[in-house]
Amino acid sequence: MELALKTEKLIERSIIRICLILFVNLVCFSGLSQESVTEKEYLDLIDYLTNQLLIDSTDIFSLENRGLAYMNIGNFDAAIKDYHFLVQLDSTNNKYYGLLGLSYSYLLDHPRAVKYYSQAISYNPFYVDHYINRGVSYEMLNKYELAKMDYLKSIKIEETNQKALINLAYLYHDYLDNNDESITVWNRLLKIDPFNASYYNDRGLIFLDENKIDHSLQDFLRAIQLDPRKAAHYYNCARAYEKLGEVESALMYYEKAIDADSVDSNIYFYRSKLYEKMGDSINAKIDLKKVIELEERYE
Repeated sequence: MELALKTEKLIERSIIRICLILFVNLVCFSGLSQESVTEKEYLDLIDYLTNQLLIDSTDIFSLENRGLAYMNIGNFDAAIKDYHFLVQLDSTNNKYYGLLGLSYSYLLDHPRAVKYYSQAISYNPFYVDHYINRGVSYEMLNKYELAKMDYLKSIKIEETNQKALINLAYLYHDYLDNNDESITVWNRLLKIDPFNASYYNDRGLIFLDENKIDHSLQDFLRAIQLDPRKAAHYYNCARAYEKLGEVESALMYYEKAIDADSVDSNIYFYRSKLYEKMGDSINAKIDLKKVIELEERYE
């Protein structure tokens, strides 16, 4: 009897821990939980909550948490059923519409996702993540101006929201062909977080596209200083040196990139191009062979 009670208490503690993680996800639901919860724990939680719902099918706590648990194991269809039922129970709750939108986004049904994000916004026009998530769906639908409007709306509500700013910076560069605006947004992000290596790296890539090589090199070197473990910072630095015609420096930074991450196929791809320019067909072929080998291994 004591063992049974002890086991029950352990199960309850585990359920409470997972529910707390899911609660954070429910409040900030632009993505799934990154906490270390195993699939088995989620399945145990689903079983527990399903039993609770057999007692009371309208138990909002159980429905919310089961829906999130389903999402975290990739069962979005089941999550959608729970959220639709929650909408029937509370038809003006913006978070349920937002979670419906997110579930449909993960199923790549972006037209429906937009529909539910829009309903979420109608009930809470000041919740930033609804605009960000709808913006992402608009991007997936190639509606880039609408995506831009949503990111700008979210930034108007929360000026320092880095998710919205990052999405906007990429949107300007990747789809709207506006590198100047993209750089302006990266500048803004670096004012918010001046020690973020990825921001320097991403801004450096745009400077590289614009052939502002000195600016790009400065950003890549700063990224390396802030995060010396990331291979991309080194091979982007190598690419900048390559554009400056400083071949030895470029080769040195490709080697540093390999030291940081020897299985990043981008390093060997970019270096093979440099070897081709140098007329070194043997090393170019060796690197291209490495690219194929790595992509086959990790595809």
